[in-house]
Amino acid sequence: MTSNPGVKPADLRTAAAVRTAAERTMIRALCDDLPAWTVDLSRMDETVAIVASATQAAYPDGRVPIHSRWRHFELVGRNWWLEAWTERGSLDPDERLMAELDLAVLSALLDAGAGPDWQYRDRQTGQNWSRSEGLAIASLEAFTGGSFGAECRASGAVLATLSIEDLSAVFQCSAANPLIELDARAAMIQRLGKHLGRERPSEFLFRTLDVDDTKPITGPALLEAVLALTLPVWPDRPKLEGQLLGDCWQDTSGEWVPIHKLAQWLSYSLIEPFVEAGYLVMGVDQLTGLAEYRNGGLFLDLGVIQPREPAILTARYQASDPAIVEWRSLTIALLDDLTEAISQKFAGSGPAWPVARVLQGGSWDAGRKLAAEKRGGLPPLNIVSDGTIF
Repeated sequence: MTSNPGVKPADLRTAAAVRTAAERTMIRALCDDLPAWTVDLSRMDETVAIVASATQAAYPDGRVPIHSRWRHFELVGRNWWLEAWTERGSLDPDERLMAELDLAVLSALLDAGAGPDWQYRDRQTGQNWSRSEGLAIASLEAFTGGSFGAECRASGAVLATLSIEDLSAVFQCSAANPLIELDARAAMIQRLGKHLGRERPSEFLFRTLDVDDTKPITGPALLEAVLALTLPVWPDRPKLEGQLLGDCWQDTSGEWVPIHKLAQWLSYSLIEPFVEAGYLVMGVDQLTGLAEYRNGGLFLDLGVIQPREPAILTARYQASDPAIVEWRSLTIALLDDLTEAISQKFAGSGPAWPVARVLQGGSWDAGRKLAAEKRGGLPPLNIVSDGTIF
């Protein structure tokens, strides 16, 4: 039974709601009111120093882009997407924008964790890629090769019939090369296709956003459009008043805690295509940090978030478990604190950085390196994944 019965489904589908819930969780932590976790803010200085060092190493000129799917197409000194589009020979900026929106949607949705044993060998160099980079290159080559529709195009009709065997071929899966929750991903893409009907993902987003080159697109509007697109593809998520809530769960006090990690990452991934096509995008700083293994692991590994009992670190969880909900929500609040500190360090008297730049600079890379050092890259907590959340 929720302790806030007046809340409506629409109230939980905004970036503001994510941030408000995270602040509420942090207050509970500081009041020693979370059953699983405590917070030690004295450990934030070390966290800031580590993230600042990672940022300086990766971006010595201080020009840090936002954290988005497009970063995973920029590997070994190449822009894999730009090369593929250039080879196609189209100079139509509108066609490129629609292709990039289609690609961002498919590639981001298919990138909810690969597991430790999966790799992808790309067609051009024969190099093996794992984790997010491997999922990115695999989805890019499938997209440019027409697996999701025509070449460089996604079609709702094609996605609706994409089988698990089709997706297995896309990701080069086998008994020796397993991708976690492949069946869940295939079912998700089929539901996306059925939701789209005859539309492309890009067409759905244009219509929902009511794109007009005389008015800006905002970060919160992008998230709401992405949620309108994606909520039906996650039918097993919580419901309120019969409506799906997406990545939104109840904490130990019965409060709803919206997180919307994958939807917000997809929102970030839509910004650059629109900007490069000449549209004004504002309010990026109103979106929040991303509550997933790397950022959440950063705060766990550095002792900012601490378990009350050691057994918490080895227990097996569902994503809906309140301990996981509250860990993820604390991660969002702490990313805001980290962003403020990093912004002061790098931006100085200039405009503050949005959290998306700190993620890229950043917290995600620092969290990944710590995970590699401490656990061989494995997540910090044992969470049963359905391939659609983290």
